[in-house]
Amino acid sequence: MARHNFVFLYGKVTKNPKIITDGDGNFLRGQCMLTTIRGERSIDDDTLSNFKYDCPIILTKNQDMIYEMSTWHENDMVEVKGTISTKDIKRTTSCKHCGHQNSKLGVLLYITPIHICAIEKDLTKDQCFELLKKKCEISNQCIVAGNICNEPQFYRHPNGLCQTQYQIALNRKFRVKEDPPEIKTDFPWIKSQGESAESDAKFLMKGSSVLIDGMIQTREFTQKTVCEECGQEYEWPDQAMEIVPYCTEYLLNCRTIEEIEAIENSASEDTFKRIFGSPSE
Repeated sequence: MARHNFVFLYGKVTKNPKIITDGDGNFLRGQCMLTTIRGERSIDDDTLSNFKYDCPIILTKNQDMIYEMSTWHENDMVEVKGTISTKDIKRTTSCKHCGHQNSKLGVLLYITPIHICAIEKDLTKDQCFELLKKKCEISNQCIVAGNICNEPQFYRHPNGLCQTQYQIALNRKFRVKEDPPEIKTDFPWIKSQGESAESDAKFLMKGSSVLIDGMIQTREFTQKTVCEECGQEYEWPDQAMEIVPYCTEYLLNCRTIEEIEAIENSASEDTFKRIFGSPSE
């Protein structure tokens, strides 16, 4: 299967980068959050509206990249070309009832850069957002190809919005020499919406291969955890970073239209039997 793992970002430095050094001042790691923009395009015309902002994380251990990142400041406009990377992380929260520390495993998605460059510096916040709006079409781009690791999960929310989410195994197109050589695959989450979500739920299954043209989405939400010490449930704020497709190509091991029709007919027959019983009854 062809390897596609490409990200291009044009964004505003959200806040000064975090640069980690050793005792001798040598660069160890550079981390920066960018503010990017995307807009919703009308079906009837090509007018962009309802601008939304996302804040993907850029993370590198490359000395040259860290040096360049160390020259950035909040409200600089920069461009980044890189690849999707993921790593397992442990989130620890304190129970609001008893103070016990509870841990939850998760997946952190970030961008490993292969090119970074400051475009404009010493801007005001308003100037940054005007530039973002002008370059909305190129601010947040992502193209990946991978195999689905789990059965896609379909949700229909009370407001009518449909979503399908699944995780893909994504082979690295570029080797990150600062990472251990055995790490060759990343596992980002995909979240499709609307008609795309309904189509994905029908055609895709564990083992399907897909090519996704989309963007990086970041969002905040509330998690619920049952404390392993006192058994009480409490809420805590969390963040997610995932890929949202503009379009998805179904490549291999996807359901055919005939298979979908057979599943739907079987479901209709089962519903009929539950309501009216079988002909022999």
